[in-house]
Amino acid sequence: MLYLSSYLIGGGLGFAVLPELTQKLMLSDVIYDEPMVRLAGLLMVMLGSLIGYLVVILKDFSAYKFSIIARTVLVFFVLWMWFEFKNPMFIVLEVIVLVGLIPSYFISVSYTHLTLPTSDLV
Repeated sequence: MLYLSSYLIGGGLGFAVLPELTQKLMLSDVIYDEPMVRLAGLLMVMLGSLIGYLVVILKDFSAYKFSIIARTVLVFFVLWMWFEFKNPMFIVLEVIVLVGLIPSYFISVSYTHLTLPTSDLV
C-alpha cells in the first residue's frame, strides 16, 4: 500500500504542478487540457495522502482487498483507453499500476489462510 500511496502522490504532484512535463515524461503523444490534468493530479494527491495516512499513521489495512479490486478495475479501464486512443502514456500507467498490483494480489492470496490472533481483553 505504500507503493500505491507513493505513486499516487508523486504522479499526482506531477500532474497538478507540471502537467505538460509530466505527460511528456509518461511518453504521452498528446498533451491533454491543463485544467483537467491538474484536477486529476489533485485528486491523485488527495487519495494517495488518505491511503498513506491510513496505512502509515493508523496502521489500518482494512481497505487492502478493496484496493486490489479497485486497481484491477483501473487496469482494465486504462487498457480500454489505450485501445481506444493508442496513447503510449496509458501503457506507462498500466506498468506503474501492475508493478504494485501483482505483488499485492499474491500477498493477499498467501495470507488469506492465516488468521490474526485475537485478544480476550477488551
